[in-house]
Amino acid sequence: MTETAVRRPAGPAAGSAGDGPPALYCFPHAGGGAASFRLWQEAVGPLARVRTVAPPPPAGRPGASVRELAVLAADRLGRLDPGAVLLGHSMGALVAFETVRELVRRGRPSPAALVVVAHAAPHAPRARAAISALPSDAFWAEVEAMGGTSDEVLARPELRAATEPRLRADFAACEAYRFAPGPPLPCRVIGYVGSSDRQASAASMQPWRMHTLDGFSLTERPGGHFFLHEEPREVVADALRQSRSERWEEARC
Repeated sequence: MTETAVRRPAGPAAGSAGDGPPALYCFPHAGGGAASFRLWQEAVGPLARVRTVAPPPPAGRPGASVRELAVLAADRLGRLDPGAVLLGHSMGALVAFETVRELVRRGRPSPAALVVVAHAAPHAPRARAAISALPSDAFWAEVEAMGGTSDEVLARPELRAATEPRLRADFAACEAYRFAPGPPLPCRVIGYVGSSDRQASAASMQPWRMHTLDGFSLTERPGGHFFLHEEPREVVADALRQSRSERWEEARC
């Protein structure tokens, strides 16, 4: 594991909200839903109260933009408890980012931290070619190459047919997303990227630092685009540690 441009906690840790663990609101990757994080509560144990933020069909799909999904998420979240953390994986990083912006626009408290995993900074030009309008065979070839889709779905035409509309809608939302300039977030941003991720890189994630007034860190961990689901407890423990620190000092390693 390597860390780049990391701000390490230098002061005492702040307490979590109330007497219980902080809430961890998880935003899934494209095509993901509540099932994406169904095993996380068991994995992270008492570290956090895991909640998945994914509008069920048809509320957020088909055809919803990233910002429309963020509005739906902000409606659902309401007023965050102190110490709450938002975590977004891949597409979910964009939706979580826009959700924090929407909460701030509404005059609500921001989370203690925004955790962004495996997605380039929101203002960065899109590096990947669009795939949402490809013919079905070519579309699924691209999806398979990305990883993260079960062998059962890939092997069974009826499952592909059931999941394809949602996948296409999510990819289309990402492809259509354009960053709108605005003030940096008042919360810190904590980033993670897989060392062998072919869709996001450390270089593409470093510019997330421009979107926070409260410090930025980026940690590279072994694995590809879906490394997050292989070691959720380690990532969550590290992110919560950073979110609770009262003061950070710049470090590089």
